[in-house]
Amino acid sequence: MQCLVTILVTGNDKPVDYKTLEEVRGNLLAYYTSQITAHGNYIIALFIGFLTLLSLFNSLPALLTYVLASILFGLLVCISGRTIFYGYLTLIILQVDPKLEMPKDTSITNRLHLDATKEIRAVARSDPPEKSGRLKRYWYKIAINFGTFRFDIMIILFIISLLALVLADPNTRAIILNALNFI
Repeated sequence: MQCLVTILVTGNDKPVDYKTLEEVRGNLLAYYTSQITAHGNYIIALFIGFLTLLSLFNSLPALLTYVLASILFGLLVCISGRTIFYGYLTLIILQVDPKLEMPKDTSITNRLHLDATKEIRAVARSDPPEKSGRLKRYWYKIAINFGTFRFDIMIILFIISLLALVLADPNTRAIILNALNFI
């Protein structure tokens, strides 16, 4: 028994069979999995970079070390958020069916991806009564915020972590306090 799903593919009204739909779903799942693997490798590389920075801590100027550590921290958070996003896409893509409200010139692959993203947004906006549902919604909100590379979030994290590192250092804290007392 073969089931036909009517989906507009590249502007045509030809139906797409179930096998083609599942093949596209499998290709998307493979893509999302490769993104998770790549982002995991990025996290490992950032960790190695952070360890290298720690080993050079005494030989570099303090401010340069703080700036580099802040950049690494911002990248780590953004890449971790992207990893969470692709992780939730791998869960959703297995359940989502393409909707027909898409433009006619949208491919079936793009439709499935957009519908999976819409499903993540819907879960993030939902208001579940139980505690476990609220926790799930929280993680989906994090995932949807990192659906695209968020340079603005990375800059904010950079500034916050730089301030935290600078203020944590007793020498720079004393310099800042003396400067504030001078004013």
